[in-house]
Amino acid sequence: MGYNIRITREPQWDEPGAPIEEDEWADYVDEDDELEWDEENGPYSALWTGPGDGTPLWYKAGSIETKNPSELALCKMYYIAERLCAVVEGQEGELYNARGQQFYTPEHQAFLEENQKRLSKPSGNVFKRLLGLK
Repeated sequence: MGYNIRITREPQWDEPGAPIEEDEWADYVDEDDELEWDEENGPYSALWTGPGDGTPLWYKAGSIETKNPSELALCKMYYIAERLCAVVEGQEGELYNARGQQFYTPEHQAFLEENQKRLSKPSGNVFKRLLGLK
């Protein structure tokens, strides 16, 4: 067992977005010198050849997935997500930033919903900007 992390345009806490298409992912892998195709792990699978022992990235149903990535691999995933207009999400709905650290969890969404009136004030807008919601 492991902890799943994915690059997606359809985060659990948001309305569904457009899936990452196979050809989009293929174009990206072909352009990125740090990725190589890894067909042994399935169609459209790639391997990040950056520091460490290599992180597999599997294309599954419109998102890119891996298990137990290192902090460096999370950083790489963030970079990929940014290029694909997507986010890096853990299996419990948390999001990761460019440093490979969690910065947003479903609890943040609940907090925003419960405190919507207070957060509409200028100080609340700062919190929303920090979370990337505004």
